Amino acid sequence: MQIEFFVPGEPTPKQSFRAGGKNGGYADPRVKAWQDTVGWQAKESNPGFSLLDVTLHVDLDFFLGNKRRVDLDNLSKGVLDGLKGVLFVDDSQVVELHLRKFIDARNCGVRIKIKPAKAEKEGR
Repeated sequence: MQIEFFVPGEPTPKQSFRAGGKNGGYADPRVKAWQDTVGWQAKESNPGFSLLDVTLHVDLDFFLGNKRRVDLDNLSKGVLDGLKGVLFVDDSQVVELHLRKFIDARNCGVRIKIKPAKAEKEGR
């Protein structure tokens, strides 16, 4: 079983949590909006889906609209957090994560592929 879908829009990186303020921290509204978009598209692409509760292999291909400098690990954080509670219970289930980024101003977004991870060999 493999889940595959595309989320259109300019991928937004999620930086490390910033402490401060009387509420304990700052959440960038652009990041929250991107995570919501990812979650919504996951639901639309996989209606009636039950949460996966197994170890996972995830491929994320990011298509950026310009050559701005952005860290792949920060791009992945927002996507995985957007999928948490929608396609899988928690992003700690991800044991394999493959990331790539491309420049494609006409097709901005992220292609997401999720499948159960292969059983790990013992003794490694």
